[in-house]
Amino acid sequence: MIPQFVPFGGTAPAGALAIDGAVADAAAIYSHWQGDHTTPTELAADTSTAMLVRAAQDPTRWLAPFPVACNNHLDADGLLSLLAACRPDLAQIHAARLIAAATAGDFAMWTGPVAYDLLLRVHQLIRTVEASGPGWEQRCMNEVVAQADTLLTGPWPDAEDRAAAIAQTTAAIAHLQRDPPRIHGRLAIVRWQRHHGRADSYNTVYQPDDLPLLALSTVIPPTCFQLLLESAADGLRMNLDAPRHSWARTIDLPAVPWPDVTGLAAGLHAGDPSVDWLTRPAAQALGFTCLLGSARDAQPAGCRLSADHLITACSSVIR
Repeated sequence: MIPQFVPFGGTAPAGALAIDGAVADAAAIYSHWQGDHTTPTELAADTSTAMLVRAAQDPTRWLAPFPVACNNHLDADGLLSLLAACRPDLAQIHAARLIAAATAGDFAMWTGPVAYDLLLRVHQLIRTVEASGPGWEQRCMNEVVAQADTLLTGPWPDAEDRAAAIAQTTAAIAHLQRDPPRIHGRLAIVRWQRHHGRADSYNTVYQPDDLPLLALSTVIPPTCFQLLLESAADGLRMNLDAPRHSWARTIDLPAVPWPDVTGLAAGLHAGDPSVDWLTRPAAQALGFTCLLGSARDAQPAGCRLSADHLITACSSVIR
């Protein structure tokens, strides 16, 4: 099986298997994205990588019928799924680590330093190949398969960046375990003072970060929503985030429906109209599972409302 990138809106080549997302005209789809598709129930798992690891246990049945594996976006789960599809021999050997790295990437969950190192290796590969210019997506897919052995077990460049990211996250975990966030029912209240700011963990390696999202998964149950309150020079910046796995169709992790926050946004706007109170889909600019956040020009911004006011208001819709 060979990899092929298909841009959004494109069609799959004849007989192709679409991985980690639907692609038009694909012969089959193995994906954990929500929506109607043909993922076999026998392969159902929380991440697409876990699905492909299962498929790799019986490649004659699940993989051999397809000459091409295609995807329409590049992230760790998609690329590790692709690796498992094209190199089922390695997927059989490294199953647990592949799944743990994909879980860390797609759901911002801490699954240990070994898995996080693999996730960061994939992010480094994406970063390097993306810098090579147009057509980088296909080249990146090719490289994941061609360098699969080294990616999984060999030396990999820029180890110091990975070590810094791991150290930053483990330090945040230790801090949160000493001083865990308050949890009110199904709402976790996370407060901190802005120093470096928050980094987007998507496809990044090391960036100074006051609160690495992966660390939160060690102290907040997967059924809880998260009210993130960052004290900054411009006021209190707020994100109301759904559980970070809840966008996907999961098997082991609990399904968590998203509440309607339209009324909540209107109430907060009445209390402070100086900021934009973004809801979905605009709120995704503030975080992949952000349901509501304070912003200006689609960037995080501080509001004039008190923490107590925000906690009370958000608690009213998270029951």
